[in-house]
Amino acid sequence: MTGLVPGEDGSLWIGTSAGLTHYEHGRFVAIANQAGLKRFPVDDLVPDHEGGLWVANHSRLFKANNHAFTPCLLPVDGHAGGLKAIAEATDRTLWVAGNQGVFALRGGKVSRHYGDAEGLPAANISFVDADARGNVYAGDGHRLFRLEGERFRIVQAPGLGNFVSLLTDHAGALWMASGGLHGISRNVEGTVDSFRMEQGLASNDARILFEDRSGDMWIGTIAGLQRLHNGRFTTYTVADGLPQGQNQYDAVFEDKGYSIWVGSLEDGVGRVHDGRFERFSVREGLKRGQVRGFADSDEGIVVAISDYGLFRLNGKHFVPIAGIPHGYITSPISDTTGALWFGLNGNGVFRLAHGSLRHFTTAEGLPGTRVSSLLLDEQGAVLVATNEGVAQFRGDRFVTIADIPVISIGRDDQRGGLWFGTGDGLVFWKSGHMRRITQAQGLPGNLVLAATTDDADNLWITTANAIAQVDRKQLDAVLTGAENTLWPKRFTQADGLGSRDVLPIGQVDIVRAHDGRIWLATANGLSVAETKTAPAPVAQVFVESIAIDEVLQQTADRIVVPPGRHRLTIIFTSPDLHSPEQLRFRYRLNGWDKDWLDAASVREITYTGLPPGDYQLRVVAANEDGVWSDREASVGVHIRPFFYQTKLFMILACLTLLASVIEITRRRTRYVAEQQRLRFQERAAERERIGYQIHDTIIQDLVGTALQLELIGMQIPENSEKTAYLLADLTARMREMVGKSRNMVSSLHSMATPQYHLLEVLREAAAEFRLGELPVLRLETRGKQPIIKPLVRDEVYRICREALANAFRHSNATRIDVCAAYTDEGIEISISDDGSGMDEETLRIGRSGHFGLSGMQAHAQRIGATVLIDSELNLGTTVRLNVPTPSRRWWHLVRNIVVTGMR
Repeated sequence: MTGLVPGEDGSLWIGTSAGLTHYEHGRFVAIANQAGLKRFPVDDLVPDHEGGLWVANHSRLFKANNHAFTPCLLPVDGHAGGLKAIAEATDRTLWVAGNQGVFALRGGKVSRHYGDAEGLPAANISFVDADARGNVYAGDGHRLFRLEGERFRIVQAPGLGNFVSLLTDHAGALWMASGGLHGISRNVEGTVDSFRMEQGLASNDARILFEDRSGDMWIGTIAGLQRLHNGRFTTYTVADGLPQGQNQYDAVFEDKGYSIWVGSLEDGVGRVHDGRFERFSVREGLKRGQVRGFADSDEGIVVAISDYGLFRLNGKHFVPIAGIPHGYITSPISDTTGALWFGLNGNGVFRLAHGSLRHFTTAEGLPGTRVSSLLLDEQGAVLVATNEGVAQFRGDRFVTIADIPVISIGRDDQRGGLWFGTGDGLVFWKSGHMRRITQAQGLPGNLVLAATTDDADNLWITTANAIAQVDRKQLDAVLTGAENTLWPKRFTQADGLGSRDVLPIGQVDIVRAHDGRIWLATANGLSVAETKTAPAPVAQVFVESIAIDEVLQQTADRIVVPPGRHRLTIIFTSPDLHSPEQLRFRYRLNGWDKDWLDAASVREITYTGLPPGDYQLRVVAANEDGVWSDREASVGVHIRPFFYQTKLFMILACLTLLASVIEITRRRTRYVAEQQRLRFQERAAERERIGYQIHDTIIQDLVGTALQLELIGMQIPENSEKTAYLLADLTARMREMVGKSRNMVSSLHSMATPQYHLLEVLREAAAEFRLGELPVLRLETRGKQPIIKPLVRDEVYRICREALANAFRHSNATRIDVCAAYTDEGIEISISDDGSGMDEETLRIGRSGHFGLSGMQAHAQRIGATVLIDSELNLGTTVRLNVPTPSRRWWHLVRNIVVTGMR
């Protein structure tokens, strides 16, 4: 590689010996054949101040804007003279190094040339650089020159003696890469630091230097690419002058003189003041034990060492404090009166004042005797944390203010409360009210060892396996209930920490110093964090890849998904290299998600079974400070429908359904109307049938009765015996008439009457109508009478009865012939007389006031039969009834209905 430049859109431009390559959306694309840009080695690659790019390619200069490359002519005697390096200064001057020296270009024109006369070995200059402070450097690989006024002058002891690249960072430090055996160097205001393989460099043969927008330095070596992270922490170890302490540091403290004290395991303590380190161990009077805390008394600094008691600094030596009980001593503090307080694990709290030692246990109000932490509150009262709760010293005894087990206590003067570290999260206490925050709400662990605030009211906490900072706005939102989740900023060794582990429980391992810095005693060193840092750069987010059913797609602003149920996976990322593990993301699929969804640090979104339609996926990122970017990544998603999922199909389906409903409703309405019409017809037919029955039975009987009464009236004077006979006969007829009427009413409810032979029924009917010896009745049958359904049988009986009644009563006949023929096709009945007959008009419309003929036709229609009447005046009458079999009867019914409708 010969150069690295990040793009404004998160991409990366890479200059190599094979040409220019662009990395974007997870893909490397070689740039060639654009405006003369060839696949030749890229000599140099630098950004300009307009978001573009300067490229030195094969002794030619190119300007790139929006991926379009424009060649730039170098008017130096019409010849560039071998382009080697380029740099753009803050005043937009472009500095170009070539075989003829260094040129300053403004507006595309050479404004100044620097060569031998200006202090440069013109033919040998191969490097040029311009920093943010206006300094311009040039070098030949062995010597470094800086522009001072109108001349370049040699920089004495800039760093490395031989170098192949140089760079000035945002703070003005000068970096050099050796390209050989000496690694890299950094010159900060004359102080030179070297970084080689011993300090973690992958190879001493470093060739490329690049600073990203986060201030991290990227180093290209023959063994690979490395990042030198500009972490927030500085860690001090044995190499800096701390006690050996088996690389475990257990307590940290700042005294009144602003010195930082740190305790070790079995190797005494160390003091840091104004950058100088000082050790105190066995030779200075301390015992080999675990340091459990510090206190600043009026007589000097006090150190607590487990199992050995308290030691006070006297000059350069520590001396033991007499009268201290034996035991696992912990957490000493000094109150506002100068009294010394400390805990003895399992044995309560002790106070040493003016040489007098007082013991406090549960009898004096302590909630428990296993003491883990002591602290002075904002008013100077002593607070004690135990396994049974927290107590405050008031007057001459302790009063419990919280009844929960507490590991450590931290003050929050800005919020007016206390922070309790517990085995079940972090608890904020204020005026007797407590609010617990646990790992489920974002804490890096439920076992909270210590907590303190910085000058900006951010909260710093240590847990069993993490050191983190919580932004004050997030913290206040959770405390007030406006939010339920924290997003702490977690720190690792990449941020400069010696270790994420702090041990053991029961001592102060985090403290805020007078200058606002946060000091931590970790397992592998003493770390200090700068809290007054520049805001982190705003995070950017880009879609890296898109997959449909695990098949990668061409990344574009809009993708089209085929019809069906698919698994859509979109992977996104951020080019933020400063703290990528601290980034947060949230996303929303417009058209599907109702609100933004939190993806935390996950960089992959999956949707399964989305319905057809158009969607817009939006993703935004938040940096390590929790600031959300106003620039979002967006991808349009169009899911094609099957034909039956299209709007046209839906419209047609709805119209079809509507038409079906209308048609069903119409047919239902017609069916209901037809049923009502049939019921009406049935009722009308029933009324008509009843009328005919009355006519055929009651009226006929009444007529006969009337005739007999007339005869009685004529015969009473002549023959009283005859009269008595007739009256008896009349009485019988009347009784019979009553019986028939009852049978008629019964027949209205049921037609299941017994089955009789037709001729027998007709013979009985003839006996009813006979008034004398004439006419003579002759009955004849052909074939065997089949079983006839009650409805058909009754209608046949009524038709034949009416024909017999007419023949007996109105024809004045002397002879009546009845013939019943039973065949496979049906029943044929013929009733003939030799009476007076009927004229054509009577045959057609019947006699006025009589319904016998029309009733016979109505009865026949009900059963699909036909009635034919032949009659002439004085030649008699013949009635022919034809009743078809059931299979043929339907045809006759249909025919009768059609004929009736046509009428």
